[in-house]
Amino acid sequence: MGKMTLGKKIRQARKELGLTQQQLAGKNLTKGFISLLELDKAKPSLESLSIIASRLNKPLSYFLEETPSTRLEIDVLNTLGRGYLKQKKYDDAVRCFESALSIAEKLEDRLRQAAAMRWLAIGYFYQGNTDRVLDLLRRSLELFKAANQKEEIVRTLFETGAVYQQMGRYNQAVDTYLDALELVERAEVADQLLQLRLLANLAKSYWKTGRTQEAIEYYQRALELAEKASDFYAMASAYMGLGRLYHERGELDKALEYSSRALELFEARDSTHLVADLHNNIGVIYADQEEWDKALEHYQRSLELRQRTDDTTRQAYTYTEMARFHLHQGQLDKAREYCERSLELLSRQDDPAERGRVYMLLGLIHRAQQEWDQALSYLEKSAELFKTANMQQELANVYSELGFFFRERGDLEKANTYFARSVELYRSLGAEKRKG
Repeated sequence: MGKMTLGKKIRQARKELGLTQQQLAGKNLTKGFISLLELDKAKPSLESLSIIASRLNKPLSYFLEETPSTRLEIDVLNTLGRGYLKQKKYDDAVRCFESALSIAEKLEDRLRQAAAMRWLAIGYFYQGNTDRVLDLLRRSLELFKAANQKEEIVRTLFETGAVYQQMGRYNQAVDTYLDALELVERAEVADQLLQLRLLANLAKSYWKTGRTQEAIEYYQRALELAEKASDFYAMASAYMGLGRLYHERGELDKALEYSSRALELFEARDSTHLVADLHNNIGVIYADQEEWDKALEHYQRSLELRQRTDDTTRQAYTYTEMARFHLHQGQLDKAREYCERSLELLSRQDDPAERGRVYMLLGLIHRAQQEWDQALSYLEKSAELFKTANMQQELANVYSELGFFFRERGDLEKANTYFARSVELYRSLGAEKRKG
């Protein structure tokens, strides 16, 4: 018995799932088109076949076996997969990349194998299937190196660094980005956008390792390159990164200067989400400078934008800052209301650091109302969350608040224990800054 035709494969797979032709067609295709396919009287495009394969729970390669594979198919599959990545259809993207890799291996096309491996690694990563990601990137890199494809080597190193960064392996990310940057700086790669992304990501990874001076240096280099290229989005992103970095270092005037520059550029380009982020960040800076009226103005603007775009994830951050404002104003019921709004939104996401900030505020609210048991419970929960998230500055702050709590309660031994822990952390952070 000979091989089944494409039409028979589609019909059999549809029958196995108990789907009608109309159900298989869905909104993208028509029942008549499915009927013609099953009768082998029509030939689908790769995009249509990808949709059908997805609905039939089959890999795309299962339906491609019927016709001789070509290098053009590999390129189209990779392009189609990249489109699915942008649409966040990660399962569909992975199916395309797997099929592209299968064809490339059959044709023994090493460069297309390497490209498909890299895209498949990215697809797996976004899909949450991280086990094979680094191995695929390593194999892709080896193939590009064997072919002396400098630009592709840099791109693969960049993606590898990005994976390390997302995994929280920042030292490995730094090393990988530096390897890529070395190739770029030897003038062997001319892609300015890639160089910009490398510099910005390298700055972020250095920041995460606590090496803030190196982070500033690479943000400044990214900014210079963006200015030369007249890439205003990249300029704004670099300003935003510098603003956050200087804020963390406690250099509030510089933080405000760079954040305001970023805000101006993003507002000019109607980048609503980023404008909302920056209003929130600037509000925090003003709050840290105890310019509370200016802080509230920026919080309200941030909240308005986030509500307009239904950005519930970041609305929680602004509610937390609004709670901090009302606590400072002595409006304790209002402060608690905003904390509760923030926690309600945070219940839908995994963000221990932000939850820790809300718990700390609730601890301070209950302490101000002399509700001692609740205050202690929230402050201790906050400390545990900051410890889990490795938020040393915040942990030092909450230890200090626990010290004041126990001093108010007359337990000087516990108060001194927490004050000592707080001082130790502040000194450690200060030493890191001086080293940076």
